Amino acid sequence: MDRQRMKARPGRARAFSLLEVVIVVAIVAMLAAIAIPRFGAGTRHSEESALKKDLDILRTAMEHYAVEHLGSYATNEAQLLQYSDTDGNTSTKPDTLHIYGPYIHSIPSLPVGQHKGRTAVGVADGPGIGWIADWPNGEIRANTLSGENDQNGRAFSDY
Repeated sequence: MDRQRMKARPGRARAFSLLEVVIVVAIVAMLAAIAIPRFGAGTRHSEESALKKDLDILRTAMEHYAVEHLGSYATNEAQLLQYSDTDGNTSTKPDTLHIYGPYIHSIPSLPVGQHKGRTAVGVADGPGIGWIADWPNGEIRANTLSGENDQNGRAFSDY
């Protein structure tokens, strides 16, 4: 007779038991435990890829500067970001003397480590410094702390 009553009331649904709810929650928790670490690894991998890309951009800009300035590398950020003459003097606008550059539109922000987000280039760590440059040799690296490594254990500063 109970079945007849249920059929007679089509709008009334049967509720889930506590055991069914617990099983569904356990399954969702197991799936989350598997998926969440994979998302974290994806984020870390994308930051490492961004670091490699940004270093490539900065190093290419420095090489282009050197090609147009008879082998001399830039000695500061402005020489990469602005127009320059053959002696390296800069101007925000091109003119008859300042015919070279700019080699890069902006300095990318550091994508990894405790200094993440910094954009300035300097010869040593300091406020806002995201990149360390050895200007005379045309070298640039990430301004990261000792122990800040990629997923393979390689120091970001060694990229």
